[in-house]
Amino acid sequence: MAVKPHPLTAGERRRSLVDVELYTTPGLPSKWVAFGPAPHIHSEVITDNSLDQISSWIDDCKTNHQGCNRRTNFGIPSRLLSVAGMDDDEIPIIRLEDTDITREYEYVALSHVWSLTSPLKTTLENLPKHQQAVSWNDLSIGLREVIILTMCLGITHIWIDSLCIIQDSSQDWESECPRMGHIYGEATVVFAAHGPELGFQKAPTIDLRDPDPSRKDDNPIHARLRIDHKNIFSVSHDAVTWLGRGWCMQERFFAPRLLHFGGYCEEVFFECNTHTRCECSRIIDGRMEDRIYTLKSRLTNALAEAVRISDDTQVLDDLWRAYILVCEDYTARGLTYSSDTLPAISSLMSQFSPFFGAYYAGIWERHLILSLQWESLNTQYCHRHREYVAPSWSWASRSGAVIWYMNSTTLRTPVPTSATHEFAAIVCISCTAVGVDPFGKVSAGQLILRGYVTKMKISSTQLLIPDGRMEMRKEGMDGKKEECYVTFDAIEDAQETTEGEILTCLDILRDKKGLHGNFVTGLVLRKVEGKDRVYKRVGFSTMKAEHFVGSKIIEVTII
Repeated sequence: MAVKPHPLTAGERRRSLVDVELYTTPGLPSKWVAFGPAPHIHSEVITDNSLDQISSWIDDCKTNHQGCNRRTNFGIPSRLLSVAGMDDDEIPIIRLEDTDITREYEYVALSHVWSLTSPLKTTLENLPKHQQAVSWNDLSIGLREVIILTMCLGITHIWIDSLCIIQDSSQDWESECPRMGHIYGEATVVFAAHGPELGFQKAPTIDLRDPDPSRKDDNPIHARLRIDHKNIFSVSHDAVTWLGRGWCMQERFFAPRLLHFGGYCEEVFFECNTHTRCECSRIIDGRMEDRIYTLKSRLTNALAEAVRISDDTQVLDDLWRAYILVCEDYTARGLTYSSDTLPAISSLMSQFSPFFGAYYAGIWERHLILSLQWESLNTQYCHRHREYVAPSWSWASRSGAVIWYMNSTTLRTPVPTSATHEFAAIVCISCTAVGVDPFGKVSAGQLILRGYVTKMKISSTQLLIPDGRMEMRKEGMDGKKEECYVTFDAIEDAQETTEGEILTCLDILRDKKGLHGNFVTGLVLRKVEGKDRVYKRVGFSTMKAEHFVGSKIIEVTII
C-alpha cells in the first residue's frame, strides 16, 4: 500500500512512498488472523497515556539500572533555566539562574541541531534580561515544546546550550566546553530533537473495518506508518540531521537516558546505557534488541571494563578499538565551524585519558603508529580547513570521513605488536594547546619519526574510484611491479599534485611474518618549502617492501 507521508514525519528520509503496517488491538478478538496484535503509538505526546509511558521508562531506569545512575555532581552546569511555574496567562515563567554547587538538581538537557531549532541565544548584552525572564514569545516552537514537556514530566530545570552558555564570551565558552560530558551525564534525561520541533503530533492511526454492515461491531484493523527502527541505531549519511552532527555524538554518549523526538522519529524512542525502548514495542519484545548494539553501548561497556581491569592488555586493546570506531563515526559527521573539530569531541576523548597516555590533537600515545594509519574514505568529499585546526598527521587537520587501514576494530583481528610488525621509531611528538582544555583546540604540533624513506612519482592525476586515489610508481625496479596508490587526505592535496611530481613516502609499519602479505603502510609527505626534512602529510599509501629496497633510515619532521 502506498500513501503520501504525513508532513510531520519529514526528516532524514522524507518519503514519497511509505510502508504501512497493519495490526490489531492486543487482548481483543479479531477474525483477521493475518494481522498480529501490536501496541498503539500515541498520536500526541502531551497526553496522559503518552506521558505515563515516558515517565515509566525514566523511573524504571532510575530505579533498576545501576549502570545508568553514576551521578557525581562534578558537572553541574554554571547556569540552568528555571521553569517552575506559570504566569496569570498560563505562560511558563522562564529564568536563567546561576546554580549552587552545594545543591543537587534534576534537569533536562537538550541535544539539538541549531540550524533546525533556531534557538534563542544568551549574550553579554541580554544576560541581565534573561536572568529576570526569558520571553516566551522569543523562543522557537521547538524550544517551547522542550519546556512544556519538561514541566509535564515534573522537572523544574532545563539546560539548553544556546541559553545557558554566553555565546559571545570566549571565557565562558572555554569554561563550559570541557564540562559538556558532565553536563549531559548529570542530566535526569536528555531530549534529542531530531527536527525543528519535538513532533508532539505524529502521523495518525487509521482504523479499517469490514464493509459488511452485519460486521460493524467487529474490532477494526489499524493502519499506521511502518516504523524504521534502523535509523535510530545507524550512522547517518546526512550531516544536517541530529544523527549526523558532530556535537551530538558525545552528547548522546554521555546522556544516561535519551528520549528521541521529531524529525523522522515516527514514535518516541527511549535509550539508556542498559537498553532501548519504543512505543510500538518491537524492540522490547525481543525481536530487535539482540541485534541492536550501538557504538554508545560498545564504548560504555569497554570503558567500564577498562576501569575494572586497567592493567589487562586485551581489555585496553578492546578500548582502543572502540576509540577507532569513535573517530570513524565522528569524522563522518558535520560541523558548522571547523574550529569546533577538537572541542566538539573533547569531553569524549577525555574518557580515554587514564588508559592511553598523552593526547595529541585526536591521536593517543598508546598505539600511536597504528593511530596514524587513517585514510580518507573518499578524497573528493574531504577538505583542508581554511584555518589551522591540527597538525597534518592528525585526522582533525581536514574534514570528511576517515577509515583505518588495518581493521583492528573487531575482536578477530589482533592489534599489531613489535613481535609481528616493524614500526617506525617515534623520536618526538608535541602539540600546543589553546586555552585550559587539554583535549580541545591546538595552535601547533609536530611529529618526528625515524624510518625508511623512499621517493615515488605520480603516474597520473586521474582520481580513481571508489575513494579518489592516484597511481604512483617507483622507477627502476627491474621489471617488478612498480605502481601503488596514494589516497590523498583532502581534495586540495590532490588538486595541488602534478603528473610526474615526486612525493616522499615514509614506511611506518611493515609485516614481519607475512600475515598481511609483503605490504608496507606509509605516510605520503610533501616537503615544506625552505625547511630541511620538514614535511606535511598529504596522504596514505599501501606499498610493497620492494618499494623501499635501498632506502635509508632517516628522521623526518611532520607538522
